[in-house]
Amino acid sequence: MTNTVPHPTVEFQPLLFSAKGKEELSRCCIFPVTEEHEILAATIKIAEPKLPFSLDRLQPERRTGRKPYPIHTFFRFQLAMPIFRQSTFKDMRKLLFIDNNLKALCGFECIPSEATFSRYLKILSENISMDYDVLRPMNETFFPRDEGEFIIHVCRDSTAIPARETVAKKPPKDKGPPKKRGRKKKGSQEEKEYLERDKRTVIEKQVTQPLEEAFSHLNTECSWSGKRNSQGKTSFWRGYKLHLDTTDTGIPLSYVVTGANVHDSQVAIPLEKMTQLRVRHFYSLMDSGYYAGVIQNFIDDTGRVALIDPAKRIGSVPFCPAKKHRYKIRTTVERANAHLKDWLIPKNLCIRGHKKMDFVLGCAVVALAVAQMRFLLQERQKTA
Repeated sequence: MTNTVPHPTVEFQPLLFSAKGKEELSRCCIFPVTEEHEILAATIKIAEPKLPFSLDRLQPERRTGRKPYPIHTFFRFQLAMPIFRQSTFKDMRKLLFIDNNLKALCGFECIPSEATFSRYLKILSENISMDYDVLRPMNETFFPRDEGEFIIHVCRDSTAIPARETVAKKPPKDKGPPKKRGRKKKGSQEEKEYLERDKRTVIEKQVTQPLEEAFSHLNTECSWSGKRNSQGKTSFWRGYKLHLDTTDTGIPLSYVVTGANVHDSQVAIPLEKMTQLRVRHFYSLMDSGYYAGVIQNFIDDTGRVALIDPAKRIGSVPFCPAKKHRYKIRTTVERANAHLKDWLIPKNLCIRGHKKMDFVLGCAVVALAVAQMRFLLQERQKTA
């Protein structure tokens, strides 16, 4: 693929996963190439062609004045931010001044102001879904369903994403018309409607809801929440929650960003539906936060096996030795979350709004997918 940015930048001909690819990249760059440069070049090489439309469509139009900066450069810049572990445009912009390799990979001739980076982030986040437009076609390429490719396990978990944002105020509840007080007449239509309305929970409704409708009912605003860690201590945070599905080798398959107060179990069925459209798998592994009969039955009805930690609940049946051994693979998604939070997602996310948060976290998830695939291919080459 030849670079489409109208500037003298690097041409990403090799896949950059092999020794030959590293050699080609070293020839294109002026200074010594680091691991971050290799991962960024591979991410750009893989992510840009997966977009369902040309980025030129998002290019701001100007009839007078200087020409606008190419929007491709800002898309690459956003992919580079998690890889180079920079939390603010100010810090990343300073890095562009001293790292000519990074500047060439992004495609900048001259470096824009901080306000310009912020303005283009808004354009990108409002028009690109990193999960649907980039991660989904990546998975379809690496795990093609038509060719009989399948994955044994899908591991599911969520992680807290603190944000420096004001918690959204809850809108006042619409009381509606006054309801008739007292017990409903036995056998009446009012009693049937009342029982039917209260019988189905959010999770039960998701079984028959279309995917888009199920996600539309989940809160996406910044909110407060608490979570008990492995030491039994409850920690509270303000912000969002990242729900992630990975393979048993740690490659992200799909993700969802919700408000922090959304319970894990409310995202299990929509995520399962998302993942099953992208790959074929046999087992879905989840921790005790997803323990619900509705989730278990939904996955079993699709012909797959749900392994959900029963923990210490009344009436729960513990895992048999075989399931207990298989369930240990679920730690893969915990390592993926740890990798994201330790190396790709900055501790202080200085952005506001769900769309921007979803886009920035999506860039980190895509970078993790590329880095993990690169690692697995390198390990395969060593043993070959």
